[in-house]
Amino acid sequence: ITPHSLGLLREEALECYNHALECVVWEAIDEEAQSLQKSCFAAELYLAAAIKYQSPLAFYLAAQNYAPSGRTNESLRYALIPYNASLRCAIALGNTEALDTLISNYENGTRMMRQSPLQVNLLESYKKKRAKDLINGLDPYFDEKFSPELIIDLGGYTVSMAYGGTIVYPGISRLIKGENYYNITIKDPRDKDSTPQSIKEYYLKVWEMLVAVGNDLIIFKNISVRQILAYKIYSNLTYGLPSARPYIFPKEVLDIEIDFNKGLEGYGKDRDEG
Repeated sequence: ITPHSLGLLREEALECYNHALECVVWEAIDEEAQSLQKSCFAAELYLAAAIKYQSPLAFYLAAQNYAPSGRTNESLRYALIPYNASLRCAIALGNTEALDTLISNYENGTRMMRQSPLQVNLLESYKKKRAKDLINGLDPYFDEKFSPELIIDLGGYTVSMAYGGTIVYPGISRLIKGENYYNITIKDPRDKDSTPQSIKEYYLKVWEMLVAVGNDLIIFKNISVRQILAYKIYSNLTYGLPSARPYIFPKEVLDIEIDFNKGLEGYGKDRDEG
């Protein structure tokens, strides 16, 4: 055995050691994240693994936990900006499931994406010829080919009901589509033909909806102490406070008189109820 071959053996041993260590760390992260599934804690564990190991699967799992699917009676929470960032990183690193998820979002208008048959067709065509266009299994130019959508994210880790909801408990998407018991239809502020007036109407109705969601969550004790305190603070905001309005409302709606305690009228109550 020559000194050169010993050097090669050390190099191979170090590579095997690092691979084994990576497997152990990944298993530990995956086990812990699964015990916390459908939470921001699981999402951030997977995101840390994704950044460390450049893993497309970990980026995809992070996305799934930033905006999890579930039953309508589950108290799931969304963080849509990191969701979309993680999903797109997974696609750029070659994950097919992430691409299928993005297509589904455009097809069904979920995760605050606007329905777009054109984008669905373009992405489906891209998917068919994708294999031969990848560079070592990667597509680093995906964002240039398909620009990210403008996303409505209410900030923090907001209850998913505020985005989707049900007919009786409508979130933003059902208010925009008019799919609710209250015959409320608001215009999506991302539309090119939005006006200052339609933007004001949008923010008024969304604020009323969020207050109603907050009331409902407190009634059913489906909310943390931190969130209750935040709700109480925002429900008693005083006009003129430096931290009150400019950071949570765009300039187009700063002159609106908003009742921070008023929820959406009839929210959560069937019309047929007495």
